[in-house]
Amino acid sequence: MRIKIQILFFLVFISIVSFSQNKFLLKGKSSLKGVKLVIKKNNAPYKTVNTNQNGKYRIELDFNNVYVISFEKKGFLPKKIEINTTIPPDLYNDNIEYKWDNDLTGLYQNCGNVKVSVFNKVLKKISFNERKKKILEDKAYTTQIMSELRSQIAALKDCVEEEKRKEEDAKRKAEEEKLAAKQKIREEAAAILKAEQDAKRQAEEKAKAEAEAKRQAEIKKQQEEALRIKAEAEAKRLADKYAREEENKRKKIEAEKNKAEQEAKAVLAKETAAKLKAEQEAERATQLKEEADATAAKKAEQDRVAAELVAKKEAERQAANLAKAEKEAEVKKAAEEAAKLRVEKEAVLKAELAEKKKKADAESKAAKIERDRKIKAANAERERKRKLARAEAEAQRAQALAKYKENRTVENFSDDSKNTVIITKVTGEEINTYKKVKWSWGGEYFFKNGKSISKAIFNRESK
Repeated sequence: MRIKIQILFFLVFISIVSFSQNKFLLKGKSSLKGVKLVIKKNNAPYKTVNTNQNGKYRIELDFNNVYVISFEKKGFLPKKIEINTTIPPDLYNDNIEYKWDNDLTGLYQNCGNVKVSVFNKVLKKISFNERKKKILEDKAYTTQIMSELRSQIAALKDCVEEEKRKEEDAKRKAEEEKLAAKQKIREEAAAILKAEQDAKRQAEEKAKAEAEAKRQAEIKKQQEEALRIKAEAEAKRLADKYAREEENKRKKIEAEKNKAEQEAKAVLAKETAAKLKAEQEAERATQLKEEADATAAKKAEQDRVAAELVAKKEAERQAANLAKAEKEAEVKKAAEEAAKLRVEKEAVLKAELAEKKKKADAESKAAKIERDRKIKAANAERERKRKLARAEAEAQRAQALAKYKENRTVENFSDDSKNTVIITKVTGEEINTYKKVKWSWGGEYFFKNGKSISKAIFNRESK
């Protein structure tokens, strides 16, 4: 339990004046507001008078009575004075005035083992002095009472200082704990934010990697498609080339065949002409039979040899053409087999690509399922942390509402370098904390709920 000690210093001016209405007037002013004067008349309760909003009071007392007036305020020890209004009747209408200036000291609640029962005694006695014909204070009585109070006041001051120091230590410790709690919340929030950012970054990197893998697969697919198209075009080009070559070869063979037939016809025509010429010469050379026979026989042999040589060359040429045609047929067959092998290879490659695509699709689907599961788990964890942070914030707000029950609480903290003022305002279920930090070098900074604000906003909202 925190014990709060306060010392009240207030100045009371008392004037005592006589009136024709046979009343003893007491009036004055207190530097504190809300002070009440509890009056006893001849040891019996008389009445209670409250000071006005300016701390002023005015009391009319009857003559020839003893009054004890206790200046009281909630939370402070009372200050009692005794006034004896007994004066000679012949002075009732005279202007008798007494001004009393003094600090009235009151202490709120006992501090430690310091006894404060002495403060319940009358501290001042005022009465009419017959010899001096004046209203005077009993100085001897006041001196005696103050001597009794002196040690108690010193002890109370020491106790107040000690309690004040303890209170400041407690406030400082509470502030440090509050700052540590805020720092912990900030660190946890930063950790949660970092975890979320890391998860988001990892998800983005994974998505980027998946997109890159997909792009590479697409590029590879496009390249394979381009290779397939290129292979088909090359096969078609080779087939067209082979067809053109075959057509050229056919035309060439046909031309050579026509040429051979023409040459054979020429040879046959030549042979026929030679035979006809021989017959003609035989007829013409009947007379020169021996010479003609010899010449004809020789000529016929030469023609026969020449014809055989021509026929042999033609046969060799035709055989060469046939061998060439067979070789070209073999080349064509090899090309067809190569084309067939390419088609089979392309079919196998397509099957492999289809299998790889199927496998990649399955892996992509499995990866997507795993990614969705991790995202769902991350969202659940993020929601759990959000709920935990919200619950902690609600608990802190409830603690703050329980701590600051008043509408506006002001706390001051000072050290060698700065002075800090913390104002906590509670409106319904809403609580706001305003802070002003003034440094020893002159700088001033203003905050609302930990965020920097201007001086104008601070002055307007923290009232």
